[in-house]
Amino acid sequence: MEVASTFAGQQLDEGDWRSVDLGLITSDSTSEDGWYEMPLEGDTEVTLAFATSPGTDVLSVRVWGNGFGDLAIRFETAFMIFGMYRLEG
Repeated sequence: MEVASTFAGQQLDEGDWRSVDLGLITSDSTSEDGWYEMPLEGDTEVTLAFATSPGTDVLSVRVWGNGFGDLAIRFETAFMIFGMYRLEG
C-alpha cells in the first residue's frame, strides 16, 4: 500500500491503515464480493483491490484507474519484487 500510494501521489493516514487491516481480515479471493477496494486519489487516481486466499499465505491484488497506463510498469515491477518475498508474522 505504501508503494502504491507513493505511485499515486497520496499519503496514507492512520484511518487508511485501519481500513487496510480490516480489509485484509475480511477479504476472500474465492468470493466475488470478498475483495477489498482501496481508492488512491493523489496525482493519479488508482484503485487497488486485494483479497487473501483462504487457508494460504497468498494475497491477490488488482489495480486499475485513470492514468494507470502510465504507472503500469511501476506496479508490475513492484509486484514482481514483492512476489519474491514471504511475510511471516
